[in-house]
Amino acid sequence: MQYISQQNDWLVHPFDQPASIEETDNRLILNNGLIQRTFIISPNFATVDYTNQITGSSLLRGIKPEAVLTMNGHQFEVGGLKGQPDYAYLDSDWITDLTSAENAVSISIRQIGITSTAQTNAVWAIAKRISVCPASSKF
Repeated sequence: MQYISQQNDWLVHPFDQPASIEETDNRLILNNGLIQRTFIISPNFATVDYTNQITGSSLLRGIKPEAVLTMNGHQFEVGGLKGQPDYAYLDSDWITDLTSAENAVSISIRQIGITSTAQTNAVWAIAKRISVCPASSKF
């Protein structure tokens, strides 16, 4: 087992690392200094790397949907990719060969940036007034 010295332990000493979000080519990278999560944007939004920044070890072995929604008894995968030949480990060379599932809900990125509290509150206020999925809808 690998031990981390107390000098680098964020639970023992204050950790002052700003979170960051970076978009490069076909990837979106979220990093808070402790964990880095990398998403591929196309052919469908999916987590392709999840790395412990303290130890450098990858925590991801397989690419799956980001979520599974069930509506009226039908399941819909949200994001994710299909075709990984082995789920015991993830080889980054496989990622270019993976495809989006036919019935998967696609996630698209419109804007990346910092949202103010006023903007967030306005979006939630509008969302409360809009019925996204009326009870009469059939799937």
